[in-house]
Amino acid sequence: MSELAALAVDVERTFDGVPQDIEWAYDRGQGDSAARFWVPQSRPITNLPPPPPRDVTWPEIPDAQLLKRQVVENMPDPLCRSWRTRWRSSAT
Repeated sequence: MSELAALAVDVERTFDGVPQDIEWAYDRGQGDSAARFWVPQSRPITNLPPPPPRDVTWPEIPDAQLLKRQVVENMPDPLCRSWRTRWRSSAT
């Protein structure tokens, strides 16, 4: 995998650091030929999301503890029976 990652970095550098959608193939090699990666095609990624803002500040709230976590990390199971029933009925 490190060889493939290095190849991807080289391809991106070739195109002035523009992120690339890279198609690659792996050749196991036969006989005396060594295994290697091939790049049949590479093109710029055109629909990347905008970079996140860097100058975000949060107001300080005295005696408060603010946590940023995903709900699923704290509550991996359904919250209650009625929630589970509603969720299942809305999914079908």
